[in-house]
Amino acid sequence: MNEPKPHILVAKNHPLASRQDVSLREVAEEPFIMIKTLPARPLIMQVFAAAGVTPHVRFNSGNFDHIRSLVQQEMGYSMVSQTIGATPAHWTDDVVAVPVNDPVPPAYVVIASVDQARLTRRAQAFREFCLRRYQNGNQPEA
Repeated sequence: MNEPKPHILVAKNHPLASRQDVSLREVAEEPFIMIKTLPARPLIMQVFAAAGVTPHVRFNSGNFDHIRSLVQQEMGYSMVSQTIGATPAHWTDDVVAVPVNDPVPPAYVVIASVDQARLTRRAQAFREFCLRRYQNGNQPEA
């Protein structure tokens, strides 16, 4: 199963656009365009911190199409977490997603329910899926 991975977004003529992958240290001094919505912002900051890099945030936006447009206009780069090969249908080839090759901190899944509550079949299935997949710190299958 393909898990979402961090990718940097750069304009198609950015020097890193043709690369197979990139380290965040390579873009550390460039202006960064941050998505300001939760939970994206803290997750992005965790990826940067794990790489030992602090992004130079130039713009903040809550609209991802706005961010993509700023990247396309070469105003900076941004970051997304996506499955390799997945690109929104309305995007053009003017923006390229390049996988980040830095180690990524693990994502944690927390399941909580009200004591004595009766879970629906869907909730039970989701709980069992998460327990099988993530219990005891097991990493998802690649």
